[in-house]
Amino acid sequence: MKTYSFFNKNIVKVALMAFFASATFAVSSCEEEIDSSNFAIKKEQTLADILDEDKNLSLARDLFKRVRLGKADGSSIYSVLSARGNYTAFVPDNVAIENYLKKLKLNDINELTDAQAQLVAYSCVIDNGDQEAYESTEFPTRAAFNLSNLFDRLLTCEEVDDTVKRVKYDELTELPLIEDGDTVFTYYPVYHKIDKASCVMVSDREASNGMLHIVSEVIAPTSDRVAEVIQNAANMKIMGRLLQETGIESLLTDERDAAYEEITREEKINIPGVGDANIPLKRYLAFTGFVETDSIFHSKGVPALNLDEEGNITNWDEVLAAVKQIPEIVTAYGAAGDDLTNPNNALYKFVQYHFIHGKLAPGKFVMHCNEFRYDFGADAKNPQMSSMPIDVWDYYTTIGATRHLLKVLQKGDAGEPGLEHPVYINRFCTYQNGFKDNYDVEAVLDEGIEVYEALALSPSNGYVYPISDILVFGDKQRADMGKERLRIDFTTVLHELTANNFRGGDYMNFPRVNEQRTYFDNLVRATTDTKVSYLHVAYSKVGGSWKDFQGDEFMVTGLYDFTIKLPPVPVANEYEVRIYASHNTLRGMAQMYFGTDPDRLQPAGLPYDMRQSCQNNPAIPWVTDDPDDIQTNIENDKNLRNQGYMKAPNIITESGSKGLNTIRDASPATPGLRRIVTRQRMDPETTYYLRYKSALKKLDAQLYVDFIEIVPKEVYNGAEVEDIW
Repeated sequence: MKTYSFFNKNIVKVALMAFFASATFAVSSCEEEIDSSNFAIKKEQTLADILDEDKNLSLARDLFKRVRLGKADGSSIYSVLSARGNYTAFVPDNVAIENYLKKLKLNDINELTDAQAQLVAYSCVIDNGDQEAYESTEFPTRAAFNLSNLFDRLLTCEEVDDTVKRVKYDELTELPLIEDGDTVFTYYPVYHKIDKASCVMVSDREASNGMLHIVSEVIAPTSDRVAEVIQNAANMKIMGRLLQETGIESLLTDERDAAYEEITREEKINIPGVGDANIPLKRYLAFTGFVETDSIFHSKGVPALNLDEEGNITNWDEVLAAVKQIPEIVTAYGAAGDDLTNPNNALYKFVQYHFIHGKLAPGKFVMHCNEFRYDFGADAKNPQMSSMPIDVWDYYTTIGATRHLLKVLQKGDAGEPGLEHPVYINRFCTYQNGFKDNYDVEAVLDEGIEVYEALALSPSNGYVYPISDILVFGDKQRADMGKERLRIDFTTVLHELTANNFRGGDYMNFPRVNEQRTYFDNLVRATTDTKVSYLHVAYSKVGGSWKDFQGDEFMVTGLYDFTIKLPPVPVANEYEVRIYASHNTLRGMAQMYFGTDPDRLQPAGLPYDMRQSCQNNPAIPWVTDDPDDIQTNIENDKNLRNQGYMKAPNIITESGSKGLNTIRDASPATPGLRRIVTRQRMDPETTYYLRYKSALKKLDAQLYVDFIEIVPKEVYNGAEVEDIW
């Protein structure tokens, strides 16, 4: 690869004052006409001013003048870019837009349909709200941005070391010119690619209301949904056909809940003692798929594909017969019959296990915040992702009537920053988990299936990732998962949180869709007095030290009464079910119920009072660990368990402690505790429910909901004492 000297910033400042810095109003706030009081005449240059001055951005400017936010009489994006705010804009120059028009066989931007014009304009702009606009130094190195664009989708970014060849800007005549045949090009150093194809050619054009970056390609994500994207992918023809043959493609079509949008709602609500929370104006539904490429199938003996001019497989019968004989599939699911639409068919089960509810963007498979030894850096809203010492994982539920768990794990670097942090499905390890250990990997029991994040496809209703091998959930995988303590964050259970890009973001409050339905599919029962909110420590409005697993929680207030549909267990066994809570005087008291019939759940123990301190409280015999007497610590833990409690996991640290102060022994006056709900036999084919009902007539008492543990008997009552992590 040729290298070229970099142009200096002075040239850019003089020549490229033309990039559209995008003012993004989250689509959720685009329903109203912009209040003219938000507009101000400023001496400083706005993003709109930059668009006006740079003739190389004239097409983008004209497009933004045409496209309006929300209703037809709403403000144009151009007008928004002249208003106060913090916007990050990835603006295509004229050449990029002209190339895009050629692909569509159009001659002028005025020939774009309204939907096409909106797609391009909305995709460029991120509304950073109260945060500063993204500078290039703050771009993710290989992940999605934390904030969505006006199209309610997360843009991905990859740091690269490359150059991009483009026809030169008239103003940039001092850049090195390279002749290639009869054409003269200018080469720009490229450090970032947005959505895999659009190179950032000129970055960090600062304006009074944001930051503008000029990109080499129009950002226009596909409108195809998950199944369609797989079927149209050149290297996923076999899975695409299996989706069609099994009928599972019909389970992957949901995208947007129109009924939710029919009701006019406020944009914010104040939660007493907590602060303001946003109210979503939309409700998206999404899926994440993990798919073997055709080459993986071929490596298992499936013959090469014969394709017609339209890309259809003409030797499907031969291909299907070979897929049915793949050893991993046969071992996991048995022989496949002819009726692939039967949920009991081996290939139906095989395909179904590849898809989960929710939207896992690149770099966001797990939540990094306050796990042991992890320091998120200077900004919890944009945490660093280069140093992640320990493995972090969570469990997601697959689609369909017959549900299964799928474990997603991001590999830690054992304290060696700079190493890769690949993601795996169903990776199982043992860990150094004693009182004085650091939770490093001890042994790898099963490598699992690697997920290729960098090759992600971005359907309109989720993500699709190529994977490294045949993915099945057979006896081996069930047995491995069945030996684990399943610590499942409720944010993965209530999957609309990731589908709407809310996880890791600002406070949110979730109203009902209507009288019959809540915002969350798995919140199957909830009274109108149940007020559900999502909180994240990075957006804390009250300060203090948080003891949340992965930095976030659900908070429920009002005279609440609601029921959660729980994830399935991997194998039939005796399990101990626990919930975690961070105690303080603002909490309340809840009666819990557990069982298989959501209308007839049985009480699980006495009401749980989350206001209690552990200091001098015989009902909760909590004792600080003695670093020199591990056996005494074990005995103290047994005494605590006898009262139905456990200390918080050692893997969680107090917020602000840079991953150093574990909450196992933190703040006995306001402790983090696990409460044992029930012990009983559970079956993977049965659905279980957990109900919370307020035991106090107090509207502002807080119910803390963070994670649930479903623990097999071999762990909670095995030959070895359960570890503290």
